Amino acid sequence: MARPVLVSFQAGPSGPWVIERLEPVIGETLAVAPSLTVTQGQVDTGSAVWTLQGATSNERYVERPERHRLTEVQQPLGRPEATCAALIPIRKSEA
Repeated sequence: MARPVLVSFQAGPSGPWVIERLEPVIGETLAVAPSLTVTQGQVDTGSAVWTLQGATSNERYVERPERHRLTEVQQPLGRPEATCAALIPIRKSEA
């Protein structure tokens, strides 16, 4: 089983991803910012408008053969043809 990886999403004045829109479904929306940077590991939140941090987790909802098939077709992040993404932040509650 792979170890969890800490991932930070920082919105701010610059970054490789352009934030086109924010659409809250439930609760408060995030503050408006023009750009987003995605980084693995701890980050300095210095000029960030907001920072979301999370961690990868184990694939407890797939069986080994399914995981193998998914890994064979999964595309890497950061490839030039990947020009659009959706970030769906979810806050866990005590419930």
